[in-house]
Amino acid sequence: MGKDLGSGNVVTAQIAYHLENGDKMDAPVVSSAGVLGVHAGGTATNIVESGGLVVVDDGATVTFTPTVFADLTLSSASNLGAAIHTATVHSGTTANRTTLSAGYYLNVYNGGQANSTMVKQFCHLEVYNGGVANSTTVDNLAGLRVLNGGEANDNFLEPLGSLCVSSGGQANRTSGGEVYVSVGGAVTSTTVDSFLIVHASAAATSTTIKTGSAVVDGDAYDTTISGGSMEVFSGAKAFRTTVSGGFLDVSSGGSASSATVFAGGSVQ
Repeated sequence: MGKDLGSGNVVTAQIAYHLENGDKMDAPVVSSAGVLGVHAGGTATNIVESGGLVVVDDGATVTFTPTVFADLTLSSASNLGAAIHTATVHSGTTANRTTLSAGYYLNVYNGGQANSTMVKQFCHLEVYNGGVANSTTVDNLAGLRVLNGGEANDNFLEPLGSLCVSSGGQANRTSGGEVYVSVGGAVTSTTVDSFLIVHASAAATSTTIKTGSAVVDGDAYDTTISGGSMEVFSGAKAFRTTVSGGFLDVSSGGSASSATVFAGGSVQ
């Protein structure tokens, strides 16, 4: 028989809760470095997320209270006693101006939103199906991952910061850094200063290549090459490419249709 764990419990790094089959809890507040696990058959209602980790297993019942938390710094260094250095943002929760430091992760799920997140070295922001991240800054050796059904808008990457877009993910208006687009992923309005890799069955639209390079094994639409390079592999396609500096290299079996080449640009 399950336990009724009451209402309004504060979940901290020192006090974690795991709700098993038949257990129930109402209105828990999951603060920074706190862990609430809701397992199959467990019930947690009106959860308030405030920088902690909420794990929802298959067969669990959960609801979330719409909440905004802001200006938190989540750091493994300041939470050495915590078992897991991850925070979550679920449906109805909005995280504004969060700083991730010293290996911390922030996971944004369906209906959640993260705005103006600073992702520092060795940290990651991960956006899952139905989650949205806006105005993210990714430091060197840090990462932003957009998974199936996730969306990331207005991203700035330091030269060694990375954006990885998986199948069904979408990233819009990204500048700088290293951008990887996996099978089924899509990016739009990307400015390439380091490099862009577009895998087979992925797409990049409205890309500007300034000083870096792009490797296309999928599709590229409306690309402007002003100083870098783009290589189109066998089986890949480039549509409406403008080359005003740098070069476009089309491998055997690749194609580039409606390419415009100005003085200073070249096609190989």
